[in-house]
Amino acid sequence: MRILIVDDTVILGAAIARILSRLGEARHVATLEEARRLIEIEDFHLILSDVMLDLGTGADLHFWVAQNHPEKLGCIAFMSGGIPDYATWEYIQKSGAPFLAKPMTLESLVTLATRFA
Repeated sequence: MRILIVDDTVILGAAIARILSRLGEARHVATLEEARRLIEIEDFHLILSDVMLDLGTGADLHFWVAQNHPEKLGCIAFMSGGIPDYATWEYIQKSGAPFLAKPMTLESLVTLATRFA
């Protein structure tokens, strides 16, 4: 299983990658730009993106994937401890992508990830 974690909180993103590495290869990036670059050249079973990121949102990443790699939309899941605005929340709900609330439990994180295996 190949997993990409997109979270600008580096410590948390790295911890999630370490936890999920027991399911396969888990990589962490901190920016939308890095995520887009990797999605362009690699395939992932799961792209787990925080909603609130520096210079954008997880919804922005989802929209970019929909425009550029629609075959990868089924790989995306969101996580967040808060939502920046109603439009972002509405977009995430309409996307149908799984959502994991922060703080999350280890069990909920692994359960979500195994859905994509």
